[in-house]
Amino acid sequence: MSPRPHHTLRLQDVVVTSRLTVPSLTLTPGLTVVVGDNGAGKSTLLDLCAGVTRPGAGVVWLDEVPLSTLPARTRAQRIASLGQRPQAAAGLLVHERIAQGLVPRQGHGVVDVDQNAVSARIVAVAAELGVAGLLGRRLTTLSGGQRQRVHVARALIDDDADAIVLDEPFAGLDDEASGLLAEALARRSDRIVLVSVHDLSMAAQLGGRLIGLKGGSVVLDGHLPAALDDVDRLGGSAVRVIHDGEWVGVLRRRSPPR
Repeated sequence: MSPRPHHTLRLQDVVVTSRLTVPSLTLTPGLTVVVGDNGAGKSTLLDLCAGVTRPGAGVVWLDEVPLSTLPARTRAQRIASLGQRPQAAAGLLVHERIAQGLVPRQGHGVVDVDQNAVSARIVAVAAELGVAGLLGRRLTTLSGGQRQRVHVARALIDDDADAIVLDEPFAGLDDEASGLLAEALARRSDRIVLVSVHDLSMAAQLGGRLIGLKGGSVVLDGHLPAALDDVDRLGGSAVRVIHDGEWVGVLRRRSPPR
């Protein structure tokens, strides 16, 4: 198998009024984890990188092409994404929902047509996330965590996407499911993988590059686990990070009893 081409996502002088300001940021293949408090600008940053939101000023480049100039289908072929609150028709079966991730490349018929190659890809990504036994069930019959894994599988199924942008994909997942997802993301590290998480402990487990946002600005950019030494830039001193190169722990100060 030939090596995957090296792609970049680059933000230049980007402003989304009252939400985010990024003078310069370049994303390259590998896992990048975005952290920050609620309202820090995580979802806005990911929406910009997925092409869902256009900046009020500045440019988001995919390689050397402004993302805003790409047709919607082309953009979806190149950037697989998952929003923070994914929506799907209630009557869909699990395998149909996962197959929707191939629609930008293969057309809507891929959801309805039984193709061996497509079926194999559906089963493979479902197995990665531990939902292979649910393929014949309707989304409405699943627990919240199971549905989340199905939505993520939809975003991960297209092996030809150049970038993967996932907003809070670990939300609602237990430890076992989180471990499966972390492994699935690591297997895709030859692509640009941009993931937001709310929990520093999860960021520490994932590794890769860490981008910290505060008040709509990038205040932290480094590689894990060393970057966790600077988490005080995110505000406050209620967090302590302990790591020895192999084990990482994030401690939070206990709130005093009321």
